[in-house]
Amino acid sequence: TSTGTEAKRFVYPVNAGTGKTALMGYLVCEKKYPHYFIRATGDTYKTDFFKKCVAEQISKKYHLSGESEFWQALGTADKICQEHNRREVIIVDGLDEQDRYGSQESEKIIALLKDHKFSQITFLVSSRPELQNLSPDAIRIAMPPMQKEDITQYLERLGFNDLMQDNFVQQLYEKSAGNTYYLKFIGEDLQQ
Repeated sequence: TSTGTEAKRFVYPVNAGTGKTALMGYLVCEKKYPHYFIRATGDTYKTDFFKKCVAEQISKKYHLSGESEFWQALGTADKICQEHNRREVIIVDGLDEQDRYGSQESEKIIALLKDHKFSQITFLVSSRPELQNLSPDAIRIAMPPMQKEDITQYLERLGFNDLMQDNFVQQLYEKSAGNTYYLKFIGEDLQQ
């Protein structure tokens, strides 16, 4: 991981059903990042619950006894990361989920993310493209959209020539909305 001198916020804005949560879940499993997956139901959309969960994960990861307050846990993790010349990434998936049902809680979480000033802490947020107000300095991650030819070449590389029917490729193209990660996960599922 790289280091920097300023707080980082990245947002991955992609349409619904194109693999945002799958990608975030993959990163959590592979990299063991602290994370928060928001759903529109239950308490997961509440700001206090968000702060508590993230603080507890940071405290556990960095063996911080008794430091379960959000800003305190982030500050201590930031200092440890500075000492070891590394960066901590915190995954926040589905930030837009809350507002789909009339809640204004995402505004509170967005305010927290805007207030964060720790140089070694990066928030990676996934949402639908409608979420525009994360932060003016948030870096939007975008990949060039995949074309139908890309899907055909990928299926050929995996040895799925029997799936090369134009209607299957067209369905994958429409469902993925051009998202490369969606195709990657579909390919892995097909191989199993």
